[in-house]
Amino acid sequence: MLEDWFRKASGLSAISFPALRQSFGSADYVDGFTLFDVGGNRYRIAAVVHYDKQRMYVRQVMTHAECDRNDWRKK
Repeated sequence: MLEDWFRKASGLSAISFPALRQSFGSADYVDGFTLFDVGGNRYRIAAVVHYDKQRMYVRQVMTHAECDRNDWRKK
């Protein structure tokens, strides 16, 4: 499941968050991070996306419960 997300994200060419949501409909934007649901919402990936450079930096891969605790925002 993470490999599928990585494959899809690697081939993505989005110029904005709304364009990214066309490929990842469940993505959310929270405090400068894009959150992706993976594995039927079992896992979440927090990433920073630089649309102008076509780069994505993964900050953390976590379970949905870990994401809800918001510890990933404090690092």
